[in-house]
Amino acid sequence: MTNDELIGALRLVVHEEIGDLRLMVREEVNSAVYASEQRTNERLNKMDQRLTKIEMQQQETRGDIERLKDEVVLLNSAIMYIKDDIADLRQGIVRLETKIQYVRTEVGQIKDILNLATIEINSLQASQRAVEIKVDERCGIMVRETLKFSEYFQKTSERHTKMQNELYASLKQHIELPFRQADPRAQ
Repeated sequence: MTNDELIGALRLVVHEEIGDLRLMVREEVNSAVYASEQRTNERLNKMDQRLTKIEMQQQETRGDIERLKDEVVLLNSAIMYIKDDIADLRQGIVRLETKIQYVRTEVGQIKDILNLATIEINSLQASQRAVEIKVDERCGIMVRETLKFSEYFQKTSERHTKMQNELYASLKQHIELPFRQADPRAQ
């Protein structure tokens, strides 16, 4: 095989390898971006579902914060307690209509129950505000993580380009060497 044939073969191999490397990098980048988009979309969909639950059910909060699930269960129990108290109030109103002599006692009970309900509602509102702050913090964290990923991707691309350029320069230097200098057996 002559030098020109060898150089031509090397160039062909290098060209194919560079093409393969570029294709692999594109595929990896596309996969990483797609996976990141999928995770982001999944997180956003979960957040939308939870926000809908907050609007429909006063005891749920915005976001998916695992450590607050126990508190949400407690809030659901408190709401059930309030519902039971409201049912008791309705029975008390019926008794008030039929037995006027119990009016003062029943009104006192209603006031107590309403005070408890107000305390619970205020507590729910405070919890909701706290969760909204946590959701905002989580969104900030998600944005920072996305930025970190973007920086990592940029650095990786730059390293790959640098490696490619170094390989090309090394191959070019080797190709440009005379045959006797390039092949130690030729001396």
